[in-house]
Amino acid sequence: MEKKGYKSAPVINNFKYREDVPDWRTKLPPLLALRLVAARSGVGSIGWSGNILVKGYGATVLLGALVTSAKLNPTDPIPPEESSCDKCKLCVNVCAFRMFDKKEEDSYTLGGYSFSFSKRNNVSRCYTVCGGLSGMDKTRK
Repeated sequence: MEKKGYKSAPVINNFKYREDVPDWRTKLPPLLALRLVAARSGVGSIGWSGNILVKGYGATVLLGALVTSAKLNPTDPIPPEESSCDKCKLCVNVCAFRMFDKKEEDSYTLGGYSFSFSKRNNVSRCYTVCGGLSGMDKTRK
């Protein structure tokens, strides 16, 4: 973007958290939630897990972003009926540390659009399980 004459700066999405949020150390809320920006801009849709799902790739995507002075035309989110998530809640069943609630929802509104997904437990659970610091699931499956 800078080569095209626009000011820009990368968004650091890890290890920079909103300390103004109560209990921020267990929630680890980012300064800018890239998954919500991606859903709002039509890059993908929010799954029940709260992760971004991109058609053809699922949730196996890494997001990056930058803030720029360029005037860009906004794009609409993917309509709910075209979402990659059918709320089968397989994510609830396969998560070894029970990160996602099967019934309770959280939602956020960004740019006039609301996005709903499972209420999550403490995000440090993700680091423990997906980071390889846990053993076998208590069901032994």
